[in-house]
Amino acid sequence: MRHDFDSQWNALVTGESELARLRLDIYQSEARTETLRVALMGSPADTSTALTFLQNFPDDVPQLLSVLVNRALTMGWAPMVWPVLMAARPRSLDTRLAQIVSGILPTADEHDFLRLGELLACSQCWSILAQVVSVARSSEDQGIRDIGEYYYREYRSVLAPLREGSWSENG
Repeated sequence: MRHDFDSQWNALVTGESELARLRLDIYQSEARTETLRVALMGSPADTSTALTFLQNFPDDVPQLLSVLVNRALTMGWAPMVWPVLMAARPRSLDTRLAQIVSGILPTADEHDFLRLGELLACSQCWSILAQVVSVARSSEDQGIRDIGEYYYREYRSVLAPLREGSWSENG
């Protein structure tokens, strides 16, 4: 029985070594960014693999940010996108992310506001979350206003210092 376990362990080590080699090959490929873009819009297996890759190698996140935000708006993928954005945050994505979010907000529905809030809170993008909360709290749609109120109450301690400019406590 121990022999079976040793064989399985050796196979796992070999598989992990091969996976590391393949990741390095992909990382060094000139077609990497486009391959990842296609994968993020592909099958669940492709998307999951691309998100795992980007979490470990976040260099391409700035170029793929729009696709990643769109994936995060899809209910099942949001939790896998958060760590990718967190891995890339030191690369100063906030300006580009704010532009993408600003482009989504004018046509966003309740689901979009909920997912954007979730994405921004989990990625600790507080200034952009403050903008989303401000827009949501001033919406004509009661459901969207409720979402804005929820995020305001939930994250008030980190949003309150950001009330300068277009965002205010009174929405």
